[in-house]
Amino acid sequence: MNRNLKIARIQAGLSQIELAKQAKFSNKYLSQLERGVSVNPSKPVMERIAKVLNCQVQTLFFDNEDNA
Repeated sequence: MNRNLKIARIQAGLSQIELAKQAKFSNKYLSQLERGVSVNPSKPVMERIAKVLNCQVQTLFFDNEDNA
């Protein structure tokens, strides 16, 4: 599960549909990313999501709070 992505989306006040539309891909794909079904998004996809959410790619996709 990509908690960072989901949390950033919610904090930005965006639904999955709104974020997907702004980042120009399907909300189904965004849902898969958030649930961890799709785990290897391309660099352009990560960059588009980060831009819409005004976040760093590293924070959204690579900072893992579960690494303890």
